[in-house]
Amino acid sequence: MRQYSLDIVPGLRAFVLVLLTISVLTGCQPAEEVLTPEEHFSQALLAIEQNDNPEVAVHLVALQQAPGFEPHVHLLAGALGTRVGSSNPDALDHAMNELMLAREHDDTRVPALVLIGKKLRDIQQVDSAITTLNQALQIDPSYVPAHKWLAAIYYDLGAMQDAHNHLKKIADLDPYNTPSPFTMGIINQDYRRFDLAEKNYEDCLSRLELLTRTPNKLHLPRVDYQEVLVRLAQARMQLLEYDKALKTLDQALESRMVLSLEATCLRSLDRVDESREHLDRAIRMFVENGQLSGDEETVYQEARRLKGTMLIEEKQYPEARGILEPLCSEYPFDAKSLYKLIQVYRGLGMDKEATAKMKVYEPLRAKRQRFSDLHLEAIAQPNNANTRYELGNLALELGEFQLAFNWFKAALYIDPQHEKTVTAMNKLYGVPSDQPPASGETQEPAAKEPAAKEPAAKEPAAKEPAPTTKKPAGDASKP
Repeated sequence: MRQYSLDIVPGLRAFVLVLLTISVLTGCQPAEEVLTPEEHFSQALLAIEQNDNPEVAVHLVALQQAPGFEPHVHLLAGALGTRVGSSNPDALDHAMNELMLAREHDDTRVPALVLIGKKLRDIQQVDSAITTLNQALQIDPSYVPAHKWLAAIYYDLGAMQDAHNHLKKIADLDPYNTPSPFTMGIINQDYRRFDLAEKNYEDCLSRLELLTRTPNKLHLPRVDYQEVLVRLAQARMQLLEYDKALKTLDQALESRMVLSLEATCLRSLDRVDESREHLDRAIRMFVENGQLSGDEETVYQEARRLKGTMLIEEKQYPEARGILEPLCSEYPFDAKSLYKLIQVYRGLGMDKEATAKMKVYEPLRAKRQRFSDLHLEAIAQPNNANTRYELGNLALELGEFQLAFNWFKAALYIDPQHEKTVTAMNKLYGVPSDQPPASGETQEPAAKEPAAKEPAAKEPAAKEPAPTTKKPAGDASKP
């Protein structure tokens, strides 16, 4: 049998040697005397999914010595080669050739197609990647990695229903998989389907508990338990299930986000003194450390509004003004905070200021209501590019630049030539109207203004639920 995997192009050869050295130093020793070739290959496939390159290299060397496993060696050599291709084009070409050879054999055809599809996605050949991954599923409809990468592609494209379908398939096939139900929860939150999101997060927690009771599965990738608890609580708050949300937060470690959400729940349950104590502690923690994630920024915005609301209820209008005026300045599209500020001005007898702000508030509230209603239309009309364009355009007008980008992507996925959306995307990128965005453009536009991040409401209620926090799709490649 040809001994080539350590005598291939220099970049890949050096890469494999480094990986073997690392595996020895970290105690990952070859196990030819213990494992059968079939077991080596099975474990290598698992290592590929876990991005454990040293482990893949160990199994590659072991299979080189096994007669009749040349296709399997092609596959593993190709898998390793695609990891260095971005810095070494020759290595990438060789790796893709290895995968093409593996594709010609029944035992390695499906995983080879998936690895080829994944690499095509990495180099922005998205249509070819989708075609290749679907070829793998035509052969084996239950092959989880193919569903995983299709879900990642559709998520990035903004085709959330297609992404959701593949995530659901992964969850059905693998009871130990936690990223898939978690990502489905995020999608359903974004679509305001909080009842479905609640079920997704409950399923995710059950799977995390199953993993802890199954020692031989502890190595599997999983989502953060605390983050699932927080998101589950937020979904329940949107459903006005404050008691259930509070019990969920009781299971989480104390943090400024948890304290803020607990304050909202406690106030909604008429436990005002406890709410005030939680809220003040949370705000102190936010002030002490001004570095905020996107989720934390949203919750801090809500906490400040809640503090202003409670001061209004106590008729402490000057103190409330000191909180709400800066908040409205930072988040000019935040209709709820603006309404609270109008209440403050009226309480202080500042009728002129209240009237001026009301003229801003009324159209802002109408846009947010339309924005909320359009989400329901988008769900009911999964192939309507016009609805998604209108959502994107409204998001722009409301300062929701990330959401605008995502909705425009979704519209272009349905209709790549949708004229209004192409024009809008050109404006986002500062491209002249007669020139389309660069091919393969994936960079998201930077927000020009702070964005309010809560669902629309016809009128800010005295005890409104906390907003859904947005999670970037950065880890969508691991559903």
